[in-house]
Amino acid sequence: MQASFLLLVFFLPIIASTFGPDAWNWNPKMKKWPKPPRPPPSAGKARITILDSGRIVSTVNGNGKNFEYVPTIALIEDGPNKIIFDTGLPTDDGSLQRMLQALLKRGMLPTAINKVILSHAHLDHTGHANVFVNAKIYHGNHMFDGYSLTYIGTYEFGGYNVTNNVQIVPTPGHTTTCISALVSNAETVNLNSVQPLGLVAITGDLFFKVEDLTDATIWKASSTDIAKQEESRKSVLCDVDYIIPGHGAMFKVPAAQKVGCPSS
Repeated sequence: MQASFLLLVFFLPIIASTFGPDAWNWNPKMKKWPKPPRPPPSAGKARITILDSGRIVSTVNGNGKNFEYVPTIALIEDGPNKIIFDTGLPTDDGSLQRMLQALLKRGMLPTAINKVILSHAHLDHTGHANVFVNAKIYHGNHMFDGYSLTYIGTYEFGGYNVTNNVQIVPTPGHTTTCISALVSNAETVNLNSVQPLGLVAITGDLFFKVEDLTDATIWKASSTDIAKQEESRKSVLCDVDYIIPGHGAMFKVPAAQKVGCPSS
């Protein structure tokens, strides 16, 4: 008993100094720790480039109507970090070639990518991740580095800061472990001019395309938990300036979608 007490006295200051005072603020009602602070604004910008434009293509053949889901693949450059968000369908060689060619236009080989974020585990978003041999892979609550698996607690802690300007946050609904990337100080290049974007969410299938803002059947048809997805969608709509959805073009969040949001 005395030995246990001495161990507690010895390790308690170490634990407190490691995790800080917020680590003790367990919220019993929410059953989770407080959300980590969003990365502070940095001197540098995070540049977003769409490597392959997401879309949903419907075709009719002898078996009826089929849908081809091409996911959005994005590159985030934040200081020395080169991040890929989602990696396409493994059987879609066209998507792979478009992604690699777009990287080459940016002067990059796949070996330059040091981080990959996968929004969820559906095949159309996780294929070709293997070409990024030098990348740490973030998915759900975990980070994969070669053969090493690290628990990062994205869901338990409400988010995880990947870089100065990139944070992954839990956005369940489409699947139980979906994550989105919040990119602060974001910009993109449009017609050779730099366009500031502010705060951008890259969401995977939390949002399919801008049309699902007014036609909920688009996203509800494949949702595993409609109530949770509605909550995740509203949280993102309230927080960000632009959204890059899973199967459509980037769009600015309409003012009407921010009605009822908490005032900042």
